[in-house]
Amino acid sequence: METAFTDCLHMQTVKQDTAALWLSGLCIVHCIAAPVVFLLAGTGLLTTAFTSEWVHVLLFVPMLVLIGSTVFKSAKRYQYRTPLKLAAIGMLILLASLSVHGPIESVMGILGGSLVFIAHWKNRRFLKAQFHDSALS
Repeated sequence: METAFTDCLHMQTVKQDTAALWLSGLCIVHCIAAPVVFLLAGTGLLTTAFTSEWVHVLLFVPMLVLIGSTVFKSAKRYQYRTPLKLAAIGMLILLASLSVHGPIESVMGILGGSLVFIAHWKNRRFLKAQFHDSALS
């Protein structure tokens, strides 16, 4: 009975990691596209909406929640801390990027988002391997 429950938890976390990969990817695209939109659109409404602080909060909060529900749980349960370390560094860089402006903000956003993306990818890969191993036992 516990194996079925554990397998269900594995699959749920894998699905959450997949969602987190998409969200991290969206963050990276935002950081790459923001300067391009700014250059092409000038200072219009699109630029204002795309570079507004609420967009950062809209991306940051769900990323933090997904890290807690996937990477942190995996680190606690399996003692596999590499994704947690990557995600923590990435989120700190993303948080720091909110205090700077210009090209450095985009560079920090891309770096932080990439680290979070890699953290979720490594966690997902680890959990799928764990699930595969437990399914074979």
